[in-house]
Amino acid sequence: RRIRRQMDTVLERLDRAIGGTIQENTYDESIESAVTQRLNQLVEMSRLNCDQADKERNLVKALISDISHQTKTPLANISLYSELLLEKQLSGEARDCAEYIHGQSEKLQFLIGALIQTSRLENGSIRLEPELLPVDDIVENAAAQIEEKAQRRKITIQISAEPERHMAACDAKWTQEALVNLLDNAVKYTCEGDTIEVNMSPYEMFLKIDVTDHGPGIAEAEQA
Repeated sequence: RRIRRQMDTVLERLDRAIGGTIQENTYDESIESAVTQRLNQLVEMSRLNCDQADKERNLVKALISDISHQTKTPLANISLYSELLLEKQLSGEARDCAEYIHGQSEKLQFLIGALIQTSRLENGSIRLEPELLPVDDIVENAAAQIEEKAQRRKITIQISAEPERHMAACDAKWTQEALVNLLDNAVKYTCEGDTIEVNMSPYEMFLKIDVTDHGPGIAEAEQA
């Protein structure tokens, strides 16, 4: 019975420690006092680690915000002037350089946009609001946003056509944005005149969307 009482006391103090509560301690030579003292140290260390993590998170958030603000105008100018160059009659090598500059500026804009979104997700600034929706419309809208870029490279986007509409619980905005990113990458790395396929496969618990291109792919060693 004595051991059971001691264990009950330890469990109670563990529960309080899990809740982040500093516990009263008489600091005598009993085992209960030793356990309580260590639990208090653990709670204090946990608090310090949480405070440090919050500071680092806020620092990263501020840094990302500053980077996006400082790079937005220069990147927009680079993209604009490269487009103006491409509208002029350029020699083969000069046109290749202008196209490369324009492509790299678009890539930087995409990377910075992805960085900002990731930061917002980690900080809980983005809320997903799923509802039961026809996914076919979301896929078609995403493909429409990339259609012009695909046409410039004579790439065809084929969406699986089935008589039955595909329904799924999802957030239309962010699902569409994810698809746009996948299709944009597919267009970038698919050879001119090739095809990109989008297929939807319903399962019992979810709907799977495959975006398949025929580009060089990613080496297995680099996929992680």
